[in-house]
Order: sequence, then C-alpha cells, then structure tokens
Amino acid sequence: MEILVDGVRYVPQIPKEENAIPFADLVGEARERKGETLIQASHGIGVHQSTLRDYEYGRAEPNLRALKRILRYYNIDFNQIL
Repeated sequence: MEILVDGVRYVPQIPKEENAIPFADLVGEARERKGETLIQASHGIGVHQSTLRDYEYGRAEPNLRALKRILRYYNIDFNQIL
C-alpha cells in the first residue's frame, strides 16, 4: 500500500517485534518439526517445491494467498511473523 503525501509516495513499513522469527526460518523449522520433506510440504501447502524452497531460504516471499495456506498448514499464528 502506498500513501501519497504532498506528491511524495511513501510505503509504510510495519515495525517487526524484536522477538519475531524471520519468516524463512519459521517456515523451515515448521517443516522440520513436522518431519516432512520439501516435496511433501509443497504438496500439502499447494505450492511448487522450488517456490517453498525459495521461501525457506528467504529468496522469495509469499503472496497473501500462499501465506494463508502456509500459516494454516503449519498451524502458525499470524502474530509470529509480524
């Protein structure tokens, strides 16, 4: 979301809690705790295996739809990623 102020565009940043775990680490750890391979998890979430790997390595961030699926699949509270 962009905000236009006096002709200047700003993209507000939501401050992260100091104790928040980076999303990439959270996803990788959740998969390991579940004891699943990357292929199993990607099928369960409904994303391609390379996409999930990119999320885990921090090379990509999921869109809102994929984020909801990941959080639901791993039973992760949304507040953990803020």
